[in-house]
Amino acid sequence: MKLSSKFWIIVFAEGIMVCGYSMAFPFLALYLTQNRGFNMSIVGVYFSIVMIISSFSSTIGGSVSDYMGRKKIMFFSLLIRGIFVALITISIKFNFNILWILFFNFVASVGGLGFHSVALAYISDIVCEKNRIKAYSILRVSTNAGWAAGPAIGGFLSNISYSLAFGVSSLVFLFAAFLVLIKAEDIKKNFQSSPKKFYFFYDFNRDFKKILFYSFLMTAVMSQLVIPLSIYSKKYLNFSEKQIGFLFTLNGLIVVVIQYFIGSKIKDSKTVNAIALSCLFYALGYLIFGYSPNYTVAMLSIAVVTLGEVVFSPSLSSLVSSVSPESKRGAYMGIHSMISDLGRSFGVFAGTFLIDKVSGVFREVSWYFVFGLSIFSFFGFLSLKKNSKEEISELTIKKEMDMERPN
Repeated sequence: MKLSSKFWIIVFAEGIMVCGYSMAFPFLALYLTQNRGFNMSIVGVYFSIVMIISSFSSTIGGSVSDYMGRKKIMFFSLLIRGIFVALITISIKFNFNILWILFFNFVASVGGLGFHSVALAYISDIVCEKNRIKAYSILRVSTNAGWAAGPAIGGFLSNISYSLAFGVSSLVFLFAAFLVLIKAEDIKKNFQSSPKKFYFFYDFNRDFKKILFYSFLMTAVMSQLVIPLSIYSKKYLNFSEKQIGFLFTLNGLIVVVIQYFIGSKIKDSKTVNAIALSCLFYALGYLIFGYSPNYTVAMLSIAVVTLGEVVFSPSLSSLVSSVSPESKRGAYMGIHSMISDLGRSFGVFAGTFLIDKVSGVFREVSWYFVFGLSIFSFFGFLSLKKNSKEEISELTIKKEMDMERPN
């Protein structure tokens, strides 16, 4: 499989962007709760609200990219984040009122305009369908290489100064923006001349609605890996910041090593089966983590969770891409990213709430909660087996053609 330089530029840009993000933002909750005395539940509510509002930027960014082109949206997403992360750095350094930090983080999140969803659409534009799982697997390798390096660097920098971690993060975002600006080639083929409507009002077929629903549940499960896991690790497992950072690094390293190999083995006809299987890995891995008696078992549980991730993420991206009409791919990717972000916000809120309010009585309650979501999603994705991916795609495109046909 030969991939163009346009593909590799986006792969590299997303990798360093994730590195910049993960070296600072996983530690923001710790900074707010430990250094500034914020209540854990309030922190969870805040991050959930930010995720809910910023999730709409994925839909807006994806829709706008369908007529403006992908490059502009990706560039401005990175630029806005770089600027406002720099402002967070200054706020932490000079101990500004905490409301400024919350505001700058909010703008950085909302102003992102869904870089990831637009990047996924960009890759779908330039890679043929039979190679997309492999292409998305390569993208996952890049992002998780960044995820492996970022928390390890961030854990070290945060021990020196939280402002230092955010300052370096800002520079990484700005470098990624500059890279996209000078190296990425815009793709305008089959784009719309103007945005006709917002796509969350579209009458999607039943199977795509199921994909969106179970994606919501599973991204709620996946969201436990950062904020809830960090808080639980610190409060109940007594792990240090360095140990917590290395759990994220382990997750990234495993993906880097096995992602492409696993992705290359998943056949298009078995995509739904692979997604369902990954739900079981998530269920088992998180439940083990909740009962971790020591750091070694915690690392093993993260390894199991990561096995679910390397199967789930590229397979789901390929499935969503296959049901997306070409001229509206950015919007479809955007609405899926929005639903996924809403799932993450729900997961962060539910996880932190259960850890703060219920774990004192039943310590592992949050992990039983995500176990249940994973098992339910397992059966949900299996219900899609009655229609192949190709049949779902044909139904979706036919529905869109029927809607656009003049009366």
